[in-house]
This record gives sequence, structure tokens and C-alpha cells, in this order.
Amino acid sequence: MSEINKIKIIYFYSEFNDISLKTRSVFKCFSNNNPSDSNIEIQMKNYDRETELRERYGVIGTPETLIFCNQKMVKRHLGEVTSAELEQLVITIEGRAFIANGMVI
Repeated sequence: MSEINKIKIIYFYSEFNDISLKTRSVFKCFSNNNPSDSNIEIQMKNYDRETELRERYGVIGTPETLIFCNQKMVKRHLGEVTSAELEQLVITIEGRAFIANGMVI
């Protein structure tokens, strides 16, 4: 039996950035369509309010997406993410195609 990867996605957005808000709607839709018992957890964080968290992870702007698999950061993306890109990222990580020094390959 294969191990189930626990995926956590932290999305940083700003209420003052149109692309950030557009991408936030992609994450909301993905989250709403994801079963509550899924192995995927999505957190949406306001960049301007979450100073401690953004400093911990070195977040430099919005929109910025951090993806963790089994508590290790495996991907960081600064910029817009489409629905198709988000789905492909999750599929790649679920498929364990990332084991190369913790980076997605």
C-alpha cells in the first residue's frame, strides 16, 4: 500500500493587488471543490496582516504560493496561478514526482 502525501498550500494575497485577488478566487474554487477529508489543506493568508508568517517563509510579494508535502516545502511560486496550473501542481506532488532535494522536478 502506498503512502498518502499530505499536501498543504499556503496562498498569500493582498487586497490591493488585482492579480492577487483574481488568483485568490482560483484557490477558493479549488478549495470548495476539494472534499473535506482530502489530503490537501489550503490556507489563504492576507499578506498585509500575516507579517510573522510571511517573514518565517520569506514571502516577498503577492500573489505568492507555498506548497508543502509531508511538512517540507517543495514549491514556491510568485505570481498568478491558473486553475489548470494549480491542478497540475497538485497532481505532480501527489504523484511523488518531486523527490530531488525537496524540489519539484
